[in-house]
Amino acid sequence: MRTLAQACPLVEHVEQTCAEAPEQYEGKLIDGSVFYFRYRWGLASVGIGPDIAAAVDDSSNHEYPIGAMFDGCWRDEQQRDSVFCFLLRQAVMAYRTAR
Repeated sequence: MRTLAQACPLVEHVEQTCAEAPEQYEGKLIDGSVFYFRYRWGLASVGIGPDIAAAVDDSSNHEYPIGAMFDGCWRDEQQRDSVFCFLLRQAVMAYRTAR
């Protein structure tokens, strides 16, 4: 199984904290920031912050609707990885600009 750390070079460490409904991940970026990635109700979101609480709060700023309204797990790893990398790039740019 491919990991999100393998899919995106900005990720240093990742842990899946829930398998489905929601499928969610927490981890650390190479710059030391913390990220939170979640997929539930057909909505993917990513947040970044200095700690997990800040990353969860930030996740509402970087959302992407995908799938049906009640979806809570990815169709496959490719879908998960591409949406994660897309959202993470947006979140990283916003986070760096705000600092």
